[in-house]
Amino acid sequence: MEQFRQTGEVLGSLKALMVLQDDIQINQKQCCLLLNFFCLAFKTIAEEIKQNLKLEEKNTKWRPLEEPLREVYRVFKEGELYVRRCLDNKDWWGKAISLHQNKDSVEFHIHNLLSCFPAVIEAIEIAGEISGLDQEEMTKKRAMLVKKYDRGWSDPKLFQWNFGKQYLIPREICRQMERAMREDRWLLIDTIKEKRRALPPGKSEHRLGELLLKKLNVLAPANGKLPPSSILLEAEDYQVRRRLGGSQHKEIQWLGENFALRHFFHDLEPLNSEISMLLSLSHPNIVQYLCGFYDENKKECFPCNGVDGQRFLLLHKREQQSEEAGFVPSSHCS
Repeated sequence: MEQFRQTGEVLGSLKALMVLQDDIQINQKQCCLLLNFFCLAFKTIAEEIKQNLKLEEKNTKWRPLEEPLREVYRVFKEGELYVRRCLDNKDWWGKAISLHQNKDSVEFHIHNLLSCFPAVIEAIEIAGEISGLDQEEMTKKRAMLVKKYDRGWSDPKLFQWNFGKQYLIPREICRQMERAMREDRWLLIDTIKEKRRALPPGKSEHRLGELLLKKLNVLAPANGKLPPSSILLEAEDYQVRRRLGGSQHKEIQWLGENFALRHFFHDLEPLNSEISMLLSLSHPNIVQYLCGFYDENKKECFPCNGVDGQRFLLLHKREQQSEEAGFVPSSHCS
């Protein structure tokens, strides 16, 4: 019960934050979708507890719920931190670089909730089987649960029609996922255009806006040609924090955010197709390169990804271990 109470506190905090949802300039619709999912999850758990369990038995028969509810609390807490980050408009250009292709609301937070939620429902049902003292009532509960796991419900559509709400997959919520990401992209494009109009053409933020619009396929693509490194190196807060792994990788602070930067010397033309492909990749299981810069005179190249230094070192270590074991890693840092 304590974990459920703590989860309710996080949800209350999230609802209070989302009073200001109109001020969220990046991933606003995904934040709203996340709140809707969390509200539906909390309401569903509350209804299941109310129907299956008795309060006076919370210290004895509720024990199967402790670990699943602890996992739900962790997912809610991570989701709240994500919304806080999107709501903070300080260092806006840095967040735009970090989050312009970000789908964590769906591919991480909602995914994690959907992954752990069946365990919560099943734990409540297990506790419900032994809840109470009326043997006839307990027998009826068991019979009802046996029917629920009948093979006839293995058809995905039948399962969604009958149990979709209980397992957080009603059809209207599923449709909202894709719509939220599309709408966030449109809103971000409008915000970038508005901010660029207020800036002189030579200013670095104006050129950053052009870079983002090209990545979002609003302007003509650069066809592998990278913007000048002066956008990065001449920024007021640009700072190398430490070296990572090999000599080519560094952790930098730029536009109020931390990035992992690869720095090497090479003629750009032979790498055009590879760079274009690298910057276009977007998948939760690979390191995502957000942008890149190039110095024509010194032949310096600066691909930049959104992994902070600590996570980069962890990924680099796992990659080395995978190579030693003869496996091809699913994500790489090179």
